[in-house]
Amino acid sequence: MKFNVLGLFLLLSAAILAPALPAHAAEKKGACDGIPVVENRILPSERESEQKKEATEETEAPAYHKLYPDLYVTPAADHDPVDSKVIYLTFDDGPFAMTDSYLELLGKHGVTATFFVIGRNDAASRARMKRIAGAGHTLAPHSYTHDYGKVYASVDDFLHDFKKISDLVYSITGQKPAIFRFPGGSVNIYNKKVCRLIIDEMLRRGYTYYDWSISAADTAKNATAATTEENVLRKLDRTAHKIVLMHEGKKHTLSALDSLIKTLKEGGYTFAGITAKTKPVCLPLPAK
Repeated sequence: MKFNVLGLFLLLSAAILAPALPAHAAEKKGACDGIPVVENRILPSERESEQKKEATEETEAPAYHKLYPDLYVTPAADHDPVDSKVIYLTFDDGPFAMTDSYLELLGKHGVTATFFVIGRNDAASRARMKRIAGAGHTLAPHSYTHDYGKVYASVDDFLHDFKKISDLVYSITGQKPAIFRFPGGSVNIYNKKVCRLIIDEMLRRGYTYYDWSISAADTAKNATAATTEENVLRKLDRTAHKIVLMHEGKKHTLSALDSLIKTLKEGGYTFAGITAKTKPVCLPLPAK
């Protein structure tokens, strides 16, 4: 009887002195090997948090980041200073049959220009593009299809189009193009919803785009050789960096060019083609 009383006393003492832990918490503590527990959840370590953050960022990155892994270039480290007496004549949307006439006229005046071309891959067009590059002009991508509805349907669609025209230019020059001009300009009525995303993606890939500071307005309904030349000349004093937008497929633009070049030369201007070292001119982005 004494033994039983003593045993009972010892059991009661142990129960009183032991910490009062719920059964599920005690089990969890043992399962976590001493890691602190809050509401039965293990507190993540700093490393685990960082891994989760990285996984989340990777998940949130747009899928188009992984498209065309070779569609990257190294941008110029810096740009040349702007010279207000240098004119950058740029011609969009070629080549055309009249490209030959443009090249002859530019050659006659010793003028270097920039041709932003579209996806004409026939033998005659390839020959004209080779002639453009061979004459020392800049040959650069504009758009393969020049179909605004398709090109600006999404970032993916823009990249698809740009990859094709970039590959075409590369096949002509042997050099990967690092500059380009958006069809319709970087901001237009067709791309307002996606322009920021597309611009960010192209800059992320290292490309530099060029809009214009002077428009010849040669696509206007009533444009003539006289209005084309006048539109350029009257805007010269409005900007120091003179990148002129013209369109190669317009006969009145070709007709205006001879007189325009003569007048500009008389005013002390020189001419150059755009390169990756040329400071870009960009249209203002729409409000967010």
